[in-house]
Amino acid sequence: MASISKENNGGQRIQFTGADGKRHTIRLGKVPQRYTEALKVKVEDLVSASITGHSPSDDTARWLASIDNHMQTKLASVGLLASRSTATLGAFIDQYIQQRTDVKPSTRLVYARVRRHLINYFGANHALRKITPGNADAWRLHLLEQGLAENTVRRSCGVAKQWFKAAVRSKTLPDNPFADQVAAVKANTKRFHFISGEQAEAILDACPDTEWRLLFALARYGGLRVPSEALGLKWTDIDWANGRFVVSSPKTEHHQGHESREVPLFPELLPHLREAFEQAEPG
Repeated sequence: MASISKENNGGQRIQFTGADGKRHTIRLGKVPQRYTEALKVKVEDLVSASITGHSPSDDTARWLASIDNHMQTKLASVGLLASRSTATLGAFIDQYIQQRTDVKPSTRLVYARVRRHLINYFGANHALRKITPGNADAWRLHLLEQGLAENTVRRSCGVAKQWFKAAVRSKTLPDNPFADQVAAVKANTKRFHFISGEQAEAILDACPDTEWRLLFALARYGGLRVPSEALGLKWTDIDWANGRFVVSSPKTEHHQGHESREVPLFPELLPHLREAFEQAEPG
């Protein structure tokens, strides 16, 4: 929460604790109390957004679009906005990733990969405002020339589009240079391949240990996503008596009713689960 106080000269100031844990002050001078109170609400929204990693409310975003450079500089000086003129690619991305405390470890790995691609191409000190839609097109082509798959490039463009959208909402940028980049991932049927029972057994025989055999069996016979669903499985999820187990799905948990699903203990899967269970350490 932010607070309002008066200075000795009659001016007003707003104080708040930022995402860095430090106390910051915005000095407003002699302004009407109503103005200060309205600004306090916007500051609290920006502080909340910086801590949670979410975008500010639509009302605050519209307000940010209307502020002058003087107010933008004040907000930037206390860490609530990036400076319009000095924001660089590396610093902006790092700040964004740091603020996104709500994302999963797998998403952070994706963020790190996209950050690397952007920094390697543009440079960490490249000014955000100098990146144009044409530059975004060239970056996309560069990724394809590096041998990345079409869907990987689309995902990378989607992340870049998300990051630069945040820059627009915070008024660091006037427009999103990645706005027109195609981000939707399409199914690549050429990569589909049915693993027959005979092939599956050959792969299981080639697995080096129980853990690898179980991972493959969970994917082939249980239909689990690897690694996200398989590595999240716990022994307490398995109902041996009723022949089923519960799978938590990080990929679909944000869709209501799709947080988890029940999977039968198929005969082909059961021996591998039992083998791993017998070798597991107590607890």
